[in-house]
Amino acid sequence: MNIRGGYIAVDLCFTDTFQYTKLYAMRDSVERILANLGEVMWDEPDADKKNRHLWVRRDVDFSGDMTEAYRWMTDGLLAMRNVYELLG
Repeated sequence: MNIRGGYIAVDLCFTDTFQYTKLYAMRDSVERILANLGEVMWDEPDADKKNRHLWVRRDVDFSGDMTEAYRWMTDGLLAMRNVYELLG
């Protein structure tokens, strides 16, 4: 989970490129699971980097009431766990 200036995000980080490629092949199912949370972003499977990331993010105004943001983070973590379970 990331909290940055202007947004919050929940992500999966993969060091195992085989597992990431396997999940990337299920992209439609993954994006259906995460659809209600916000913008879903993927690293390309053949990116020239050690790790791959799948993440979903949402813009947040940190100066206001954070109740909804905390609810989103909880929902995001649970949804990302469901995504991870697709890998078996």
